Amino acid sequence: RTNGEKCPSLASKDEIVYPPSYYLEQTSSEKTARFKASLVNGESLVDMTGGFGIDTYFFSENIPETWYIEQDPVIYSIAAKNLRLLNPAIKTINGDSLDFLRSSNKKFHWLYLDPIRRTKEKRLLSVEEYSPNIIDIRELLFEHGQNIMIKLSPMTDITQLVKAFGNHASHVYVLAIDNECKELVLIADVKPHEDTVIESIHWIKDKEERFVSILNDKQHNVTLSDPLEYLYEPNAAIFKAQQYDEQAEKYSLFKLHPNTHLYTSSQYHAAYEGKAYKIKSIYPFDARSFRRSTRSASFNIKTRNFPLSPADVAKKLGIKEGGNEFLFCVKTKDQKLRLIVSEKA
Repeated sequence: RTNGEKCPSLASKDEIVYPPSYYLEQTSSEKTARFKASLVNGESLVDMTGGFGIDTYFFSENIPETWYIEQDPVIYSIAAKNLRLLNPAIKTINGDSLDFLRSSNKKFHWLYLDPIRRTKEKRLLSVEEYSPNIIDIRELLFEHGQNIMIKLSPMTDITQLVKAFGNHASHVYVLAIDNECKELVLIADVKPHEDTVIESIHWIKDKEERFVSILNDKQHNVTLSDPLEYLYEPNAAIFKAQQYDEQAEKYSLFKLHPNTHLYTSSQYHAAYEGKAYKIKSIYPFDARSFRRSTRSASFNIKTRNFPLSPADVAKKLGIKEGGNEFLFCVKTKDQKLRLIVSEKA
């Protein structure tokens, strides 16, 4: 079932062999693989960290000379067999991609890396811990690639990542599916770039939400306000990219508190990249008055800049988690804790 969800177009092919579950955790989904393939053009691409080969396969639909390189002989034997079935034109190598580059006198249109970012024991968070260490091999990459694409963990610090590539980072894409951030994608080349474009893309059901901005240190001073008629919650990609205040400026929204990344307005903005709610009632954070004032016994509880978890809130208020209404537990601009009952707009 997991394999079919990750790559539905391959799930119906009985000949496809799947690797151990440990490797599948880092494997791209078909949605993100197709998106990355849409970013590339030209004649040649080297997937330096081939893995299961999902990304390689979709790249090969756009790039006639696509190389798959994988160091692990077990994974290579599985993926190479699958790739021969899917696209025999893909060139496969079981070896070290760094040695491959060092021995080559060719400059490829694209180099793609998906560094190992977790071991069997733990998840690796620092770019310097990844294998290969993309900072150490940066000059080698620029020597042999006109364009570099690197897939990274959604836990990676975007600002630090871009700084590591100096002014060579042209784009960072933050990719999320069903409000869960899946991966970051860095695009870099040898040309200097005055600005790095950061683009948040969120796929939910059949809808795509996209927000584009420039990565900089500019502060966006969104006016604070008490909750009005509507409440706005940024999607996971925008939250990761920290574009929430800039997004609020786009829609002329107000903010509940400097550290509460929820927004409000008297108007409904259907195009908002995220979730919008109609506010029904507002209460102080007091269990007795809340139970006396509301008839609902269950809520979808969300806490923002709040000292308790949703489970602790449910216990304190004597309610259950679930139902059709939403209970936002927040700190507002007057530094008070409030409960906002709402429904989807």
